Amino acid sequence: LADLILIPVTPDKHHLPTVSATLQHLDEIKKLKMFVLLKFEAAKTKKEAKSLTTSEAKVVTTLLKHKYPEIPIAPVILFERSTYKNSTNRNKGVLEFSPNSAAAEELKKLYSFINKKLKEKRAS
Repeated sequence: LADLILIPVTPDKHHLPTVSATLQHLDEIKKLKMFVLLKFEAAKTKKEAKSLTTSEAKVVTTLLKHKYPEIPIAPVILFERSTYKNSTNRNKGVLEFSPNSAAAEELKKLYSFINKKLKEKRAS
């Protein structure tokens, strides 16, 4: 059984309305939940990437925080990057295909954050 449920959210206008339905299905499961932002336009600067301040991310995080304040948002965005697609096309993971890429760094940061949250949960 999972200790944490990651809920992927993309900035797609057809995807955002499905978040509510997803959460209804997960309502009975009393597990830690967290939103993970995927496929957002790439940040133009490192400052944008660190602060989640791309225009798409601002809109979506504001919406999620307002509508679902009890569910945290992972502080790492998996931006739209060709590395994700190219690694899949070569039947490899991002870390195998391009271990020093921005995409690999995003995944490493997301993993570290999730791992930290799970350790905190187990300690409490």
